[in-house]
Amino acid sequence: MTHPRRLLCLALLLAALPAAGDELPCHLDWAETVTLGTPLSGRLAAVRVRPGDAVERGQLLASLDLRPLRAEVQRAEAVLAAAAARRTDAQRAWQRARDLYDREVLSTTELQAAEVRHDRAEAAWQRARAELTRARLDLEYARLRAPWDGLVVDRLAEPGETLVNALVATPVLRLARPDRWRLTAWLPAAQARGLGPGTRLTAHIDGRAVTVTLDAASGLHSRQGPAGREVAVTATLPAPDPNQRPALAECRLQRPAAP
Repeated sequence: MTHPRRLLCLALLLAALPAAGDELPCHLDWAETVTLGTPLSGRLAAVRVRPGDAVERGQLLASLDLRPLRAEVQRAEAVLAAAAARRTDAQRAWQRARDLYDREVLSTTELQAAEVRHDRAEAAWQRARAELTRARLDLEYARLRAPWDGLVVDRLAEPGETLVNALVATPVLRLARPDRWRLTAWLPAAQARGLGPGTRLTAHIDGRAVTVTLDAASGLHSRQGPAGREVAVTATLPAPDPNQRPALAECRLQRPAAP
């Protein structure tokens, strides 16, 4: 037989808890994440961070094998130097040709030939400059740097892997801003009617009441629930604990008052 004192304790405990019908489960995640990768193909030489590491904007996180890219920069620099020398010679030859033409020593055909050589040398120099710029950009793109202060969420590739990024970039790391969380809950369509950006509701996160302001409550994000159609509502809020993964926090959203 159940002891009366135990029954009394259980009743008091249940009375202290919110009524199940007054609250809905909600999901928490980071409000902003970014997946980092490189548009280049190559061997991944280093990944300098692991999940849970805090990173600062501009910090080097990972890099491909830079040796072939540095060699390409050196090649492009040599090509540009040669093209610059030919451009200088062509400019001088064209200037001499114009002087001789003005003194009626050179024919029109010879002047035009000198001009064509000059234009070709100019075009080759411009192409060489563009190739060097592209080679330097490739060298920059081969290094993954943090776009902002954040937290490493996932490490999706390891050193030694060959990344083939001909069509789609292979993800290497995923970062999150740890100071902002996003709350998502599904409300019955009837209760979501009248809600929208700016609506304030109360959520209980790890047992603590927090006022949240809805970002959206749209029928564009709906699903069929056990009791009918449900609508997703979302809110962005300051992280109660930037060191905690939001998905591990217990979250319940208080149902809004009937419209």
